Amino acid sequence: MAAPSASAVPQDDIIARVRQAHGVNSCPFGHGSVGAGPFPGYVHGRHTEICPAGCTPDPKLDKYGRTDETPRQTLIREALEYQELYHRERGNSEETKTERIKAILAEIEETGTYTHTFDELQHGARVAWRNAPKCSNRKFWEELTLLDYRHADTPEAMYLACLDLLEQATLSCVTTANLIAFRPQTPGTSDGPRVWNTQLIRYTGDADDPVALKFFIHT
Repeated sequence: MAAPSASAVPQDDIIARVRQAHGVNSCPFGHGSVGAGPFPGYVHGRHTEICPAGCTPDPKLDKYGRTDETPRQTLIREALEYQELYHRERGNSEETKTERIKAILAEIEETGTYTHTFDELQHGARVAWRNAPKCSNRKFWEELTLLDYRHADTPEAMYLACLDLLEQATLSCVTTANLIAFRPQTPGTSDGPRVWNTQLIRYTGDADDPVALKFFIHT
């Protein structure tokens, strides 16, 4: 007999199964198994004295996701694991978390993906900065400000968004990080927006600055 599809399994069962299978609750930080292989990508990944369980090397996890998962399964697992982390760190109630997870699963069932709230997106950006060992000034991670331009759908709108980012970065203090978010690529397509510049501000490319010369010639 074929295994039941995700749509045939009650949402509460999916939530419980993902938490149990991936040990979300075994990590004292609520981090689960999200990350890039062979390590989960969190600063305490190898430090057993800090995190004795839950965040250990996973041979099945590579930088594209688990090799024994379908893209849909990976999406659901990572979505639920992030919700565990997000609601834990934001101090939300179990009821709030469960209702949000149910809404996410319903949206994935209907559209094949789901949309983060502004606060989920901003907190995720802050956590990514906090947990990146090679990034500087991580002690200011909670001050990162996200500019949400997921609604920008034309080059002109993206241009104005970049100007807004530059203005906010110029007006803010030197330690404040500002991040802009455009809409994600639709699953299964190549329609996502793209900024071709490697930097928003730089000298015009010339023979003495060959790094961006090719880009400036074609623009």
